[in-house]
Amino acid sequence: MVKNGQSGSALLNLRTNKVCGLIIISLDTRQDIGGRGVPVSVIYEYFPELRKLQAVKENPFIPLTEPIKIYQDLFGRDEIIEGIFDILNAGGSVALVGEIKTGKTSTLKAVQELAIDKLSKKRKVVYLDLGNIFEDNDFYFALCDEVGINVENVQPPTGYLFFREIRKYRILLLLDGIEQMTWVGFTAPLRSQIRSLANDSDPPFRLVVAANKPLTQLFADSGQDSPFEGICQELFLNPWNATIIEDFITLRLSQTNIQFSEEEVKIIINDSQGNPQKVMQYCYELYKSKS
Repeated sequence: MVKNGQSGSALLNLRTNKVCGLIIISLDTRQDIGGRGVPVSVIYEYFPELRKLQAVKENPFIPLTEPIKIYQDLFGRDEIIEGIFDILNAGGSVALVGEIKTGKTSTLKAVQELAIDKLSKKRKVVYLDLGNIFEDNDFYFALCDEVGINVENVQPPTGYLFFREIRKYRILLLLDGIEQMTWVGFTAPLRSQIRSLANDSDPPFRLVVAANKPLTQLFADSGQDSPFEGICQELFLNPWNATIIEDFITLRLSQTNIQFSEEEVKIIINDSQGNPQKVMQYCYELYKSKS
């Protein structure tokens, strides 16, 4: 509720915990129906000198190692995210293939965040990091736990019992690091069941799986074909090109008083080879040396 006397107060974006505007009026001081505000972009348009005064003082090139958890902070992946939802809404599943530290986890997190708005048919979104799951029972237990299937005596249902329970649901299953399903604890029957549950006109699962190798190179122990081949359409998460890197640096520096020279940017482009995490790290160190 916006009360009398709050005009000129800051509006806070609860997602980013940053000021996004200023309050200008209450819609009704007697009822809890909010008010109106002016966004920061408009304020900067009329008072451009304020942008310099509000320059970011902390290093803008973060996080250095952990995934981007908020879609708004993800850069250069809009096209591939749109491609993922195009395939999902056409009735398919996706394999997101990319080298280590190219942003697969960050992209999956963005899909998780955007699914409620972008899926044409509602599905419960379940994200599983296979780095924390070591064998078949672990997988079944984790999935049941996320879906809300009661697991009695810490013994998850498997095989047909699992199928009987899971077919009641419609799930968008995001599997991060499926190459780890080649570990000894994972079996071909589990992978076969995942495939079966995603292979129908309206299956319990739609999949978005992330891997560091193409599907044809994974799961040699499962038979002639990868269990995800023919189910998941591969989309390749390519390194950033020079234009994306330049735009990324410009954006991150836009609210600071520091600039990188053309030569410094060229060095970052060449040394990083387009790897987003390396770009972030090189920019972080360069910014630090200039601040």
